[in-house]
Amino acid sequence: TELKPDDLSVRLSYINFTSTSMTFTSSGIRGNGYVMAYPQLVDDTWVFLYLERYDGGRWVNAQIWSELSGTYYALCEGTAAAPKGYLYRIRAVYYAWSGSQYEKVTGYSGSRYY
Repeated sequence: TELKPDDLSVRLSYINFTSTSMTFTSSGIRGNGYVMAYPQLVDDTWVFLYLERYDGGRWVNAQIWSELSGTYYALCEGTAAAPKGYLYRIRAVYYAWSGSQYEKVTGYSGSRYY
């Protein structure tokens, strides 16, 4: 299942909640992604965060972070130095695993100029 953006108004089988955000700091651009699944159903959760820059008419990856958790929730955070004058966003891909089955949700932060 793939939902865009973080809209979980339809109940999923494994994933209960996601949150994707981007902030600007003195060190660069900070991405944050959080997933929470139903604890009695899920073995592992996984977050992939992609800092994306709009360049040449398309979104390109500027930085990637990931976090694998052996429980029903996972938090992934990262900060990257980035050139100014571009439009940026965070794309997050969330996975929840139950045995050999998994559920996938994609979320986006808002896009902003840095």
